[in-house]
Amino acid sequence: AAILLTCLAGLLLAALPVRHLTLGAGFVSSLPADTEVRRAAVAAEAGFAEGIMSPTTLLLEAPGITSRRTQLHRLGDLIDDEPGVAGVLGPGNQPVPTELGIMLARNGGAARFLIVLDSSPLDARAINSFGRLQQRLPDLLAAADLSGVRVGLAGDTAIAHTVVDGT
Repeated sequence: AAILLTCLAGLLLAALPVRHLTLGAGFVSSLPADTEVRRAAVAAEAGFAEGIMSPTTLLLEAPGITSRRTQLHRLGDLIDDEPGVAGVLGPGNQPVPTELGIMLARNGGAARFLIVLDSSPLDARAINSFGRLQQRLPDLLAAADLSGVRVGLAGDTAIAHTVVDGT
């Protein structure tokens, strides 16, 4: 019994660090510093935020949502204030002409936001930020007065979050 308890205690002590393990899927930082991909990532991150390499896409769908500009602008501001978010491009700060239908669908039924996280898109910190944002999204939509909207999140961080959650 003493040997069994000693072995069990040893296994528990060895397993304690696993509680604080954070999983990520990032690989760029592990590339040699002289590779083209690593140099490009470093340059992009130096000029912007780390998440610029692969922004998360938020798609909102509802009939006539493109006419709700005030609410969409408010949602963009609320998302921008969330921890882990470096910036948001969306209908409130339309970076391209509306007629192209990139941020606002021409048929009026969808609006898109690009969310740039403040950490590398596939790293554990970004995945955790994405998870928090995903959980907060219903409250943010309610605060922006955008109820009854169908929501979709996409991008590399969304995929990595699904993989890490499944793991």
